[in-house]
Amino acid sequence: MDGVEEVDDRRRIRDVEIGRTDQPRHQERGGRQFRGRDEAWGRDAGAGDLSSIISSRPLKPLAEGDELFGMRIIDTPGHTLGHISVFEPATSVLVAGDALRTSGGLDGSDPRYTADEAKANDSIRKLAAMDIKAILPGHGEPLTAGASQALRKLAESLPA
Repeated sequence: MDGVEEVDDRRRIRDVEIGRTDQPRHQERGGRQFRGRDEAWGRDAGAGDLSSIISSRPLKPLAEGDELFGMRIIDTPGHTLGHISVFEPATSVLVAGDALRTSGGLDGSDPRYTADEAKANDSIRKLAAMDIKAILPGHGEPLTAGASQALRKLAESLPA
């Protein structure tokens, strides 16, 4: 992550890069490696994704419970096997990345670009057990009202 700034008592994340690639997600499925623009990579990535990342810069693996800028790392595998989300405990804001999307309501990662749907569903159930006030998804608009309720409803709708 490259920057966090305080604005009007709310934290805003700007210019954040966590193991990001400009390549389509489907290219990393099937054991293929992907390469992002080197200048776009942060130094942190989900531990489960490190073997799939080619970078000229050293990467630090992040895992469940690690802290970064006072925010807690949550392992949310599924979209990729090492996908992580970031939780800001002081405000209960979840940066869900591609674990969640809000295009047409709250939903999980797009199955077309999900490495393991069962793990993605387990990650949603895990997030639903948390007290989350706002969700910043990888795709779609932020969910700032009723986030915990919407997440629980989504988790209840998933196959067992």
